[in-house]
Amino acid sequence: MVSLNTLTVLLGEDLRGPLLPAHAGIRMLDACDADEAAAARKLFVFTPATRLDALAPCITEANRHNRLQALLVRSDVEPEWVPYLLKRAGLRTLRNLLVHHDDELPGRVLRAWSLGVQHETIATAGVLGDRLVVVTCAFDEIETGFDAYPALRRIPVAERPRFEVEPDGIFLHWPGGDVHLTLDDVRMAADPRRRARAEAVKRAHDQGFGAAVRALRQRRGINQSGVPGLSARHLRRIENGYVPGDEAIQALAAAHGLSPEAYLDAVSDFDAP
Repeated sequence: MVSLNTLTVLLGEDLRGPLLPAHAGIRMLDACDADEAAAARKLFVFTPATRLDALAPCITEANRHNRLQALLVRSDVEPEWVPYLLKRAGLRTLRNLLVHHDDELPGRVLRAWSLGVQHETIATAGVLGDRLVVVTCAFDEIETGFDAYPALRRIPVAERPRFEVEPDGIFLHWPGGDVHLTLDDVRMAADPRRRARAEAVKRAHDQGFGAAVRALRQRRGINQSGVPGLSARHLRRIENGYVPGDEAIQALAAAHGLSPEAYLDAVSDFDAP
């Protein structure tokens, strides 16, 4: 019986070893079996474009049962041929399809999902004119202009496409301008309201944010393990002084029945003992 949390990976090429993490919750498939694909709770397919034909039955079946978590296609042909190979394999409208040239991308995505941090890590990114587009390991797309954030404005135009994705997806790095940008930085650049909330977090943190979070939680009668979407370990880190990300703020706010803005106001105003 496959666990609800098991990640099933169908490989179109051998990526074992340093590229894919060894993890008890990951099941590897070397051959296409449509029944197994349909039964998988979360199916990830990593394949070169020229192997799409062979894996198409599994991909189609998994997609039909809403089991296809991701299809990562390595472009081993000229880029203009990838759409043709997808069409020839009968694969058209698919969720979470990424075509890439990055050998580290499959491992980065799988590590994030195995650790439950897919919403907090970067899968890949690209520059389109004066816009930066970032795709998370959960396949959310975030787009912002280079003029929307101080660190981005410092990057010369010629250097914008010359960035690296840190191996674990924690940040983007522009060596030419020595700029490091986390996913939260990108989100704040794309959303002024998120930036305002982050500034409120910093102000609140300067006033004893962790202690106030703990005191407010205790006043509401919420256990450390009683915040959906936030582990007790993560909450302990926050209450001991770790600055939370936006996802953690949203989870805490929801557990208290408040909007993120109202929750931050409550924490800021709370007179912790």
